[in-house]
Amino acid sequence: MFALEGYTPLSFLWGVFEERYLKWCCARACEFYSADKFSRYDHFGSPRDLCEDLFLESLSELRVTLCTTEGSFLDIDARLSGTNARLFQKTTVMESFSIATFEDEAGPENEWLIRMGSPQFRQAGHTASEVKEWIAEYAALVERDADFKAVNIPFHTLPYLFERQTYVIAREFPPWSSDMWDDHYERNLPDQHRGSSICLKDELAQRWQGSLSETALRKRLRRLIPSVNFQDSSYLFRRVGRPSKVPETIQLIQSIGKELEALTAKEKLRFLEKRHGHKIGLTTLREAYRKLRNGK
Repeated sequence: MFALEGYTPLSFLWGVFEERYLKWCCARACEFYSADKFSRYDHFGSPRDLCEDLFLESLSELRVTLCTTEGSFLDIDARLSGTNARLFQKTTVMESFSIATFEDEAGPENEWLIRMGSPQFRQAGHTASEVKEWIAEYAALVERDADFKAVNIPFHTLPYLFERQTYVIAREFPPWSSDMWDDHYERNLPDQHRGSSICLKDELAQRWQGSLSETALRKRLRRLIPSVNFQDSSYLFRRVGRPSKVPETIQLIQSIGKELEALTAKEKLRFLEKRHGHKIGLTTLREAYRKLRNGK
């Protein structure tokens, strides 16, 4: 969030990475969940989780700097060689789902979830129909070249030590930090560096940005998710196409008429499911209304 002179905050670098690669990660996520077979241990969550995983993996061999508001700094390795200790370790999708279920971990009014996971965190759906709908919606976003900055793709995982929204070390670690595989960082981070902004030296940040490419990301992707043989982008759209829910939805909206006009988007979704058995997602509904407005 902040940095000393000569340093670049990770929050800025995440913004650069996300803007450049979220769409690419969305396509890869759809390809993963559409694969004939994949390991449940490779289940990463949403496209935004995958994008974050690749971002953090690209930093894993670097030496990062913790900058305090008082002007002091501490250089540390993002990952300790030969151990499971990782500064950027996160909970799995299932662990995050469980954490969010219990108030003693989630905190009053989900305080811990929001502080560590950002307001974009939400529990993942697990049923086959939810996953199928998820694939259809995100594949459609990629196909029609949506503005991904305007799309509310959630996170389904939670950091242990850093606050996702600002990339600062938490001043107080969340209840689930006691479950870390290797708590080296939790035990050994000096108290004065809690609340520090995680940064890279400017020269290192420039080299890191220059190293980014889809080819490099694909290599990291295969290391992170070995159970799926990722293909090129054209393969995705031969396998994952948007089902014919938008035309169906348009017809249904037209047949219902004014009864839907006063309802919010979420109320419309519930209405269509309850009264007509037509279960769709918010993206499908918005796409149907967009086509209706444009006369398509």
